[in-house]
Amino acid sequence: MDKQTLIAGFQPEAASNTQFAQQFFSLTDHQRNWQPAPEKWSINQCLEHITITNRGWLSEINRLIANGAKMSDNHGEYKRVGIGGYMIGTLVTTKPRKYKTRKKFNPPSLLDTETVKNDFMNFQKQWEEAMDKIKGFDIDRNKVRSPFLNIIKYRLGNTIELNNIHTRRHLNQAMNVMKTDGFPKA
Repeated sequence: MDKQTLIAGFQPEAASNTQFAQQFFSLTDHQRNWQPAPEKWSINQCLEHITITNRGWLSEINRLIANGAKMSDNHGEYKRVGIGGYMIGTLVTTKPRKYKTRKKFNPPSLLDTETVKNDFMNFQKQWEEAMDKIKGFDIDRNKVRSPFLNIIKYRLGNTIELNNIHTRRHLNQAMNVMKTDGFPKA
């Protein structure tokens, strides 16, 4: 994939994730907090995890914006490289790898539905705005720190792609909660 195609997809992908998530907002509080099993997340927990995790990515991107990131016309081929490329590769296969969530990214078991909704929508709006601001940033030379482990850095392009995959993955997880036997009707 070329870099221009990837960059052009940043904002639409974020908007698509937002639209996909909106279908969960019409569910009842009981439905959104229902867990298929004690060790499985509810819909609210999936959405909260996305918000908690992605705030770290957004913080790093805002740091780049504030500190005058390297600019580029971003012509040429986009490559998934380094740790970011490896992580993306493990998530886009037919059998995606499961990762254990670090404790600070685990959502509580019972959440206020309106708070989760507002936090998620506010974050998504900020994310879409950031995607608009970084269109001229060099997606290879600019690096962001991992919200999981501060010593790991990802290329900006890998970061955006990884974030969008992560978001979609947990939105699909939330969708699967609705398909689970025993999901409440109201």
